[in-house]
This record gives sequence, C-alpha cells and structure tokens, in this order.
Amino acid sequence: MRAVLAGLTLAFLAGPALAANADCLWEATPAAEREALLDSYDRDLGGLLRSQLAPDRIQALAAACAVPEMQQGQIRDLVLARALETASGRYWARRTGRAFAIEQAWMSLSEDDKDQLRRWAATAIADGRGEEKYFDALPRFAVRMQATPSDMPHLMAFVLGRGYRELMSD
Repeated sequence: MRAVLAGLTLAFLAGPALAANADCLWEATPAAEREALLDSYDRDLGGLLRSQLAPDRIQALAAACAVPEMQQGQIRDLVLARALETASGRYWARRTGRAFAIEQAWMSLSEDDKDQLRRWAATAIADGRGEEKYFDALPRFAVRMQATPSDMPHLMAFVLGRGYRELMSD
C-alpha cells in the first residue's frame, strides 16, 4: 500500500492555489478524455497519475477556465486530482452499491477530521509520504466506509484527490 501511496503522491506537485476552478477544468476536458482517465484508474490505480495532457489540451483548458499563464503547469495535476477523486468515488459506489457513498461519508466527517486529512494530502503531495500526525482521521473515515485492507488504496486515493482539489482550486 505504501508503494501505491508513494506513486500517487509523487505524481503531484505542490504550488500556490490555482486561480481556476477544478470543476471548470474537468468539465472543459472532452468527455472521451475524461473517460479515458477514469478507465486508466480502473486498470491500474497508479496508472491514472502517469497520464499526460497534451500541450494543446492544457492551452485549451487554460483558455476555457481563465488560468493565468504562470499557473498552467498545475492544470494537469488538478485535472488528475479531480479524476482521482471521481474514479475512487466510482469504486466506492460499486463497492457499497450507493452512488456518492464516499462523498457522503466525507461530508459527515467533522471539520477537524476533514482539515486533518487535507493537511495529510498537502504534506503527502509535498514530500511523497505525508505527515503521520495528520493521519489520525483516516481510521475514522475508513470505519465510516467499512473499508477492508484491500479498499484502503482507494480510500487514500479519494483523500489525496479531494484534498488536493480543495487545497489547490478556488
């Protein structure tokens, strides 16, 4: 699990918050490209984060969502974070038989727990590991999702994608 987590976190780069909305970037990505990203997660959990966006796609997304030129390097990471959140959400919907199960569990966490998980995501993105002092809320989240050991990479993928999106998007 640590290897998967390291692969997930090393793919992202920390930086200042984007002056664009992650949802705008996601919606501006053509549907076929979004589905290809989501399918890549289903084939290989870490495969999604090895995905690249063509320079012309990044330019088109920047124009569609008014991303300043100096922040265009973050577009790929934010699109992939949104894809990671969406793909892991699909996993949990299949696993639980309930659409939006993980989103509902996330929303039911206390603000302190969500803040802790966001901080973990931020440190994981920055150093590839994450500070364990921010990891205390993960077991509570896992209990809400009735996560088994084999589910944990998907739970952590959701936290990483959601946390990155919430931290880096306006």
